Amino acid sequence: MNMQTNDQLNRINTGVVLEVLAGLFGFLGIGYLYAGFTNEGIKRLILYFIGLTVGWIVTGLLILVLVGVCLIPVMLGLQVGIPIWSAMSLKKEGERLIPVGGPVPMYGYPQLPVMSEDEALIERARRLYESGDKEAAIAILRTINHPRAQEILARIQGTFS
Repeated sequence: MNMQTNDQLNRINTGVVLEVLAGLFGFLGIGYLYAGFTNEGIKRLILYFIGLTVGWIVTGLLILVLVGVCLIPVMLGLQVGIPIWSAMSLKKEGERLIPVGGPVPMYGYPQLPVMSEDEALIERARRLYESGDKEAAIAILRTINHPRAQEILARIQGTFS
């Protein structure tokens, strides 16, 4: 694992925690900003702040006619649920950015075996073959100088021709 991937992993993990904690106080998007997703962070910060403000103002006004009392649990649920959902989205985005065979991005997941470049290409060829793109799978396997790749290539070409 290189240093840049480790730093990126740490920023995303810290961003997930910040997203929940700051989101509980109306500052959703801080975790995204910290993790480096600036546009998404600013968008979430602005929209969540406006949404919460409008929601609580409407709830406050409706309390005057007793209907708003029913909205308080809903607003509190949203104020807790949305930051958790947003943090999970950030977690998924971070997992998507970690390269094949890289570190497991979030705590609690089982450690995946590290793949060599050849193994990653073989896996890619397998997915292409299974999706019906046999020519692309064969083209990838031909570029790999690995006994397993050559064995798979022979099998595919035997069933393909």
